[in-house]
Amino acid sequence: MHEVRSGQTLASLVADYRLSSKAAILDSPGNAAIRSQLLVDGELPIDLFIQIPPNAYDVLRERMQLLNELKPVLVAHFDTVRDLAESDLLPALRNEGPPFQSDEVVSVLQNLGEFSQRAIDQIGASSTRFAELGKAMSLTHVASRQDSALAASSGHPMAGLTWAVSSNGLSAWQSLWMRDLWEDKWEGRSSAAAAQLTMQFITTVRSIVVQQGDRHFRESLLLQQRLQSE
Repeated sequence: MHEVRSGQTLASLVADYRLSSKAAILDSPGNAAIRSQLLVDGELPIDLFIQIPPNAYDVLRERMQLLNELKPVLVAHFDTVRDLAESDLLPALRNEGPPFQSDEVVSVLQNLGEFSQRAIDQIGASSTRFAELGKAMSLTHVASRQDSALAASSGHPMAGLTWAVSSNGLSAWQSLWMRDLWEDKWEGRSSAAAAQLTMQFITTVRSIVVQQGDRHFRESLLLQQRLQSE
């Protein structure tokens, strides 16, 4: 909160706090009740308390940096998943008979599921900064509905990862090694066909997860360009 001093104007506050434009202050939710007083020409009323929102440009820049850092982590995880599937699951699938008649297949699925969930938990725990930045962005004049939703759920430990990957991508990732999923996908298929389908589906889930982060980055870049034009 900023208390207006003699001689201060809306333009001078924008400059002092390195904001993108007057709209950053005028459109801040915390200033809705005093907006008419902020629209005066020249000096602002002395002793008026104004909420100064976070610098949206700085928030976006940090969020884009975090998205860039998250992408190689996700890619490395799915590369490891693919390697584990090739080394452990595919040999088990190539045994004679339907896949789920093999205890080895069921055991490997369980191990892969536990491995993926540990990775999700670890990456989720390190993604809390996304939630913090979403909360900051929700106070700015360029906040999206996603920012507001993230701010509302920021207390949840997986909120940051859910934002970066989105719920459908995270759901696909979490259910990747569920037995029911593969019983359905492998039904009526030969072991060779089941093996091929498995590797294709890993690639599909990887694409969904990584591309959602890329989409957020592109959206942030466009918003950053808009702020630069202001």
